[in-house]
Amino acid sequence: MKQEKKHTGHGDHWNSVIEGFTDTKIGEVLTEITNTGEKVLKSSDGQYALIIKYQSPIQGASLVRIVDGKNQLVSAFPILRVDNILHITIESISPNDEAGEGYIQGTARSGIELDFFDPLFCINRSKYEIGKEYAFNVGAILYNFEERKENLEFVADSGPEKGKTFKMQNTTAFTMTDFYGEFQFATPFRGFVSEFEFNGSKFAQLIYRSNSGLTGDPEEFSFPMIIRKDSLKNYEPKDGDPIMGSGWLQGYLMGELLK
Repeated sequence: MKQEKKHTGHGDHWNSVIEGFTDTKIGEVLTEITNTGEKVLKSSDGQYALIIKYQSPIQGASLVRIVDGKNQLVSAFPILRVDNILHITIESISPNDEAGEGYIQGTARSGIELDFFDPLFCINRSKYEIGKEYAFNVGAILYNFEERKENLEFVADSGPEKGKTFKMQNTTAFTMTDFYGEFQFATPFRGFVSEFEFNGSKFAQLIYRSNSGLTGDPEEFSFPMIIRKDSLKNYEPKDGDPIMGSGWLQGYLMGELLK
């Protein structure tokens, strides 16, 4: 996990949850969140406050810096409210101090490496220590997915088949990209587990489950993913379809948004 990664803004993230995303539209949403948010979380040093609105699986958050008793908006992002625990050992932390945000890189008990956006970073930053394991709620907002037409190729890196290339159709794969929190995946489609509406759009939830991991009985590497259904265009996935897509991974300390 030594590769150079890049921070990115939240335009694509908002565009994934708000249909017809425009500066005017997001301005209206942020004004509503800031003025009528139902939950306010403050950092222990008193420098930041996170204002959260909506009780659906998708919540909107405005992050403000408190200067001389006044709120200065520094960032805003959607939060996926989930109850899905992964135990992750923190290997590094990448703060974006200008925006009061941060990403965490670590390893799950399954041995899979990942990095994710912590929407409560300004609240919990002081709690984190490199090398320690924490229970995170982990979930993802998808940009898209589609039916995969080509087989996935894997090269064995150990064992008697080391160096041999295998082609597989109905399998899973998970990889992080060069941008913090962004990942690509492949998996057989196993159906939507729930559907809901947010801000006038219909969403569906599916589950990613990895079929890789350490031997023995490691914690299953799985997490919920949501997608705005109109982003699928005319594709109607059927059970067993091999699909592939990309999304934005989030994680925050267990129970923090479920209280």
